[in-house]
Amino acid sequence: MAKMVEYCKQIHPQYVGNNDYLTGWASSLINYEIIKQALKSTSLDVLAKGDANAWQLAETQGFQKVKGYDVGGLHGPVDFSDPIDKRGSKSVKIFQIKSGEIVSLTDWVNAPYIDYK
Repeated sequence: MAKMVEYCKQIHPQYVGNNDYLTGWASSLINYEIIKQALKSTSLDVLAKGDANAWQLAETQGFQKVKGYDVGGLHGPVDFSDPIDKRGSKSVKIFQIKSGEIVSLTDWVNAPYIDYK
């Protein structure tokens, strides 16, 4: 989180404290990890084709290989390896605004999977 805030203050100070900026930062880190995992078993040329084979490789060798990925405190660990629970981050944190600042009231708390069948 500190690294993201430092970068934001230097490059985009108008977005410090903007939740959309935070979400975009976390999403970019997760996408990077998915691609990094996929590239362990294939080449960039194969993925860049964007065809059905590339998407299959991105799913099986990218998404499904991400397990316990730490997004630097931006949210809980990311895990797409479970064949049923594809939520990515399976935890939540409770915050409160105190004196204009967002303050964490809890650490990451497990949010159990609920099967709505």
